[in-house]
Formats: sequence, C-alpha cells, structure tokens
Amino acid sequence: MLAATSDTLSSSVRKDDLSFFASSEGRREEGFVCPWKDKGCGNERISAEHALDDCGVDVVLGRILDVFEKVVKDYEDGQRQWSGSDVCMRWKTTPSAAEVVGESETGGNDVTTHPMEQVHKATLRIGRYLGTYLLAREGGLPYDAEDVVYEEVATINDPEKESLNDSPSNKLDEVVYEQLKTAIRDELDCQVCYGLIVDPCISPCGHSFCYECANRIRDNSNLCPLCRKKMYISFREGPDPVHAVLRCLLDAFFPDEIKSRKEAIEEDGTYDDDEIPLFVCTLAFPSTPTYLHIFEPRYRLMIRRALDYGNSKFGMVIHNLYHDLAAQAHPDRPPEPFMQYGTAVRIEWRDFLPDGRIMLTAVGTHKFKVLRYGILDGYYRARTERVDDISLAEEENLEARELAAASQNNQSTNGSPLNALSTLQLMQICIDFLEKQRTNSAPAVRERVNRVFGQPPTDPAIFPYWFANVLPIPDEEAYKIIPLTSVRERLKIAATWPDMLENSGWSISTSSCTIL
Repeated sequence: MLAATSDTLSSSVRKDDLSFFASSEGRREEGFVCPWKDKGCGNERISAEHALDDCGVDVVLGRILDVFEKVVKDYEDGQRQWSGSDVCMRWKTTPSAAEVVGESETGGNDVTTHPMEQVHKATLRIGRYLGTYLLAREGGLPYDAEDVVYEEVATINDPEKESLNDSPSNKLDEVVYEQLKTAIRDELDCQVCYGLIVDPCISPCGHSFCYECANRIRDNSNLCPLCRKKMYISFREGPDPVHAVLRCLLDAFFPDEIKSRKEAIEEDGTYDDDEIPLFVCTLAFPSTPTYLHIFEPRYRLMIRRALDYGNSKFGMVIHNLYHDLAAQAHPDRPPEPFMQYGTAVRIEWRDFLPDGRIMLTAVGTHKFKVLRYGILDGYYRARTERVDDISLAEEENLEARELAAASQNNQSTNGSPLNALSTLQLMQICIDFLEKQRTNSAPAVRERVNRVFGQPPTDPAIFPYWFANVLPIPDEEAYKIIPLTSVRERLKIAATWPDMLENSGWSISTSSCTIL
C-alpha cells in the first residue's frame, strides 16, 4: 500500500468537520492527493484524495523487498562473481493520447487520439531477476510495462545461434530464484492459521491474511490481531478482495503448495462458512444480542448440529414480508419462504432444558445474502454471500457528494431533506430521541434495558442495528437496514424512526420496550 509523505500531505486539505469518521480514532483528517491519480486511481465512488488511515505500509511486501535488497547487496558487494553473456530486455508501453504528439495536416503539432506503442530496451548485467529489479528500482522500468522479452545478447547478433540455456546468466537466475524462494517463503505465512496464505487480502493497517481467515477475525473482533488497530470495515478493495501482487508471487513460487493447501481446505471444510443452517423466525443484527427459545424439534436438531459441527453459527432470516404480493405477481411459482438478506449469529450461551427445549443467547457476526437454499431434516440450509460495508473512503465521498448537491439546491425539496445533513447530524437525531426517552423513564427500567441491550454503541456503523433492536418498529421497517452497505444510508433510515413512533402515538406508557 502507498505510504504518504509530508510532501504529499501538503498537496491536500481535508475537511475535519465533514463526517464523524474524521473525529474517530486514527488519522482520517490527514490526507494527500494520490500520486497515481492520473494512472487510474480514483473514480466516482472513491476520490483520488486518500486519508492516511487508508494507506498503511504493506508489511508483507515490505519484507519481501528487504529480501530482494539483501540478495542484490550480496552480488553488489562482490560476494559472488559471475561473468559471461548479458541479457537484453525489451518491453512495450502505451502512453496516453494526451502524451503522444503528432504532426497535423496544417503543419503544426497536434495531439493524436490514437496512442502509439513505444518499445524500450535495456541490457541487464546480472541476470533477469536481479537486473529487472535494479532497473525498476532506479526508475528505468515503468510499472505498466507490457510484453516483456528477455534475450541472450549472444543470440541477438547471431540469429542462427540457439539460445544459451547453460549460459552464466541462466545459472545465476537459477541460484537467485532458489534464494528468493527460500527467503520469501518465511514471509508468506498467514498469522491466523500459520499456513501459506491462500487468497491473500490486506487490512487497512497493512497486514495480510488468508481471505477466509480475515472473515474469521471479523466474526470475533474488529481489531487487527497483530497491531490491534481498529479495522472499521472489511478487507475488500473493490469487487475482488484478493491482494493481486501477493497472489502472483504465490502462484509463481509455490503453485504446488497452494494447490495442496486449497485441496486440504476443501476436504476439511473448515472454510466453508458460506453454507449455513437458517432459523426462520425474527430479525437479528450484527454486533447485537438475540435471545431465543428453541422448542420446535427441527430447530433443536439444527442448534445441536451448529454446536457440534458448525462453529456454533447459524443464520437468522424472517418470513417473506411480501408473500401475498409475490404470489399475485407470479402465480405460476411459489413465493420465497423468507427474505433474501439475513444475519449470521454465533451462540454465546445456551441452556438445555429437561424436556429438550433450548434457551440461548446469540450475537450477530455479519450480514449475508441467500444465493440458493435447500431443506435438510425439516430446516433450511443456504449457500450465502457475505454482505460487507463499503470502505470509509467511499463513505466520505458519498457524504461529500450529497452535501454538495444539497448546497447547490439550497437544501430545497429536491431529494430527501436528510441528504442535506452530515452523517454526524443524522446520528445526533437518534441520540436526541434516546435522551428524550431517558428523561421520561424510571431508573429501574433504564437499568433493565441496559442490562438486556447494553449501552448505545458509539460506533455509527453499529448504532442503527442497536437502535432497531430496542425500538418497537415493524419488521418491514427494521429490515430496510439489513441489505444496506453504507453507514450513512442506514442512519438516514434510522433517523426517520423517531418521528414515525411519535406520530403513531407511541410512548413509554404504551410500550414495554422502554429505552434508556
């Protein structure tokens, strides 16, 4: 990942009053304009202006570069002498249209709309691996080089002469390859499962793990297990979470070991967290507790299996809220029995009663989308896809766009008036409502509710889930926040609930679900 410097910091001014994220722990208020902004960094969802929190140093790649530097230093210091044929390296680059200047029909210079390929050449003195590394380190090889070709110098002047497979440069490459392979292997172990990293992904703090190990981390904690830095969101970076550079290194150096690891994982089934049993009953939310009384025989069996073989996890979904409408719209096929989105939960406490019933407490771990499902022994099992929040950079960009649009419209009636409020202001609407109810409730009631639901979380990403858990709102209203991947969008939904409850005549005296 990119490491920011004081020079890049001075090129950008970040608004520290834009969002609640700026006041959270970390360095989101300090930022810089990405030096790669003209090379594809930045789009309508993510600005080319980055926060320091999003640009930690890539720890694993940093150590691998140290390995290259050590090998290079050994040869530069003359500890190993090699002589013989050099290697010629050729590559192509395609400059952008704005960089290619041609001659127009009128005789002047003009910018062509068709980029032209450029061929570059360099002579490598110490083999392919070390020569290419040194060329890149000195700035002679662009990062977007294409169609790289290596040729022995001896064969360039003599086309009839075959390639020198036993040349000194080839022998050197073999030695360097083995040295790099041995040294790099020590840096490519996942610090969760302690095996070779499979499908590597990188956290905002710069540490790399297996993708499924990263999911297991987030199921239990939002802190990095190595540096204990808070990880606000998922490891995903765009549609593909895999660290492309590490994946290329792993595939190039350790294809057999990677294949064996994946086969062992498939056999063991340890990573198959995407298929889970479903409890079709009530809503559950991430990071919030759910209290259940299991009495149906099919669900008793499901819970016992989850405890014995399923890492104490199962999914919770609610019945199809639009069953009748779906039946009318598609009379030729039965409607889905449950809603498409739900929450995976982990059993924290259980008590088996003498008659076979089970009392349990479960805590939500993450949201999911049901892709397909079947029935096993009377209960549903589903193949699911994890639903993660967008990145903090995307959140900030979303808020900036909405506030800018509201400002241009003078906060008029175009769109929702909530779009004109900052994310912090949206959360404050909910907090003010809580404080209002707090002043009207008895201390004993507040103590009971705090004991059941806990104090209101300060993390805005979790707050709407807690808010939905304690308010007596309809399931169809609370369900709206489950599919959403934006904290701001969830808070905009939650900010409408206080008015909805007050307009419906709800009050402390008419509800047993008193809050704070």
